[in-house]
Amino acid sequence: MEERRGSVTIVDIAHRAKVAPSTVSRALSGKGRIAQTTRDRILRIAQEMGYEGAATAHRAIGILYNRRLRYLIGDAFYGTIMESVERTFREWGYRVFFSTFESERTLRDVLEQNSHDGFILVGGDVTAEAVRSLQPMGTPVVLVDNELPDDPTPAVVTANAEGSRTLARHLLSLGHKQIAYVGGPMSHISLRQRVEGFREVMAQAGVPVDEEAVVYMPEGHFGFDTGVNGFHELWVRRGKRPTAVMCSNDLVALGVMQACEDLDLRVPGDISVVGFDDVIQNARPALTTMKIHCSQMGVQAAKLLYDLIRGELSTPAKIVIYPELRIRESTAALE
Repeated sequence: MEERRGSVTIVDIAHRAKVAPSTVSRALSGKGRIAQTTRDRILRIAQEMGYEGAATAHRAIGILYNRRLRYLIGDAFYGTIMESVERTFREWGYRVFFSTFESERTLRDVLEQNSHDGFILVGGDVTAEAVRSLQPMGTPVVLVDNELPDDPTPAVVTANAEGSRTLARHLLSLGHKQIAYVGGPMSHISLRQRVEGFREVMAQAGVPVDEEAVVYMPEGHFGFDTGVNGFHELWVRRGKRPTAVMCSNDLVALGVMQACEDLDLRVPGDISVVGFDDVIQNARPALTTMKIHCSQMGVQAAKLLYDLIRGELSTPAKIVIYPELRIRESTAALE
């Protein structure tokens, strides 16, 4: 039976678009393979002809993140990015779905089992091997807070190294030279870039980095407990006495400040502490940090994926969002 919505049928649309009715059906349902430019043209014609349901034809975006990070959907950092992506695509008439994956295989399964127009992969737990395995599928993909060296996959990232350089310069300007670093696993490119930025500025200033005062926590650790355990490793077990601590993110910094309180150290009287991200609003003292514009990252990722879906991005793109220094109460000049 010929499908009819109002007075317009799929055959009518096919005749106007000069395509087969089956092509129109695929364009309206979102199922099956069809060039995005053809689909967009068919949807536009269907809307012009008054085909009921054309405006709400299947259009879907998937936001994927590693199952190990499933709690981050409510996190002030990744949660804000995801909410911005969702809000932007909903304004364009897309449905947005969230899903987790555990491995390269399960990531492929998610993509193969869902006829989405495109996917946004969030976080640093997506490997180059996983992304390369998706390329033959042809579905547009954008990375957020992750980039893969020598890989053309479009990405939206933060200028992490520059942010750390700014923080290190701030501490040096306050007279600090014994600066420690407590951070998460170096498998995350964003966290690795932050350490590199710190090292670069210290080298430029001619201030040696005490390697015993650099604490990297194991894989999977980059939160509050990382800061607590990392500072105890630094201060108690290694016996280091820095005047300032740089942290890989705000949650780590919050943990460091808790450990300082446990050890009767005053922040910033005895030791200055800086974070990265600007997602902690209730720290006491208020945390000096680098503000990442998470909402902007989400919007830019959505726009980048939208351009890919519409075939309007001819070359690979990487969008870099620059963070801003927020000087608050957790840092002070060295007396």
